[in-house]
Amino acid sequence: MNRITVYEHALQLLGEAKYKQHTGTDGICARCYPDAVRLANSMANWSFARAKRELVPLAAKSQDGIRCYNLPADCLRVLEVRDTVSGRKVNHYSIYGRSLEVVRHSSENITLIYTTDLLACRDELPDEAPLFCEYVIRLLAAKICPTVTGNLQLASQLNAEALQYMNQAITSDRQQVHSNDQHPLAGLLNNNILRGSSEVYDNSYYRN
Repeated sequence: MNRITVYEHALQLLGEAKYKQHTGTDGICARCYPDAVRLANSMANWSFARAKRELVPLAAKSQDGIRCYNLPADCLRVLEVRDTVSGRKVNHYSIYGRSLEVVRHSSENITLIYTTDLLACRDELPDEAPLFCEYVIRLLAAKICPTVTGNLQLASQLNAEALQYMNQAITSDRQQVHSNDQHPLAGLLNNNILRGSSEVYDNSYYRN
């Protein structure tokens, strides 16, 4: 779903006429859209917003048993940190601003699994997640409602509807990730049974 369609649906919820460019409603939709998407994106570990990247330590800032890494510019939220070589989960790390500090482990490089902020910068929402799109539409409508209509009660109602769509979208996303379409033995074959699934890094679960 492109952002213009999101604008149109949001305005329809406010009882407004069809969206037109270069108008007052166009400007407020454009200003509030990134914030609405970013808010929706930060509320859950969405599969379509998950990314991974290998990070190299900053030699000048790594000392006293601690390695320091710069977070990617599009990192909205850190989900997991893993040792790049062994795939083991790194449990001891701290975040300071845009820096990540990790207690020294077997290899220098780490693999960061994170929620990317790129959705807020793009003109498209994932078509495979229609409930997420409806969630964003209502968040946007609630944000622009006080300015467009002055109706605070309607804004509160739209926020309540957004919450309902968020819960439905999370359930749908989890069902898709853990779909029964997979081979029934895939999980066992891809994991080390003795160590447990949480100790082995499965590349197929995360999007590049």
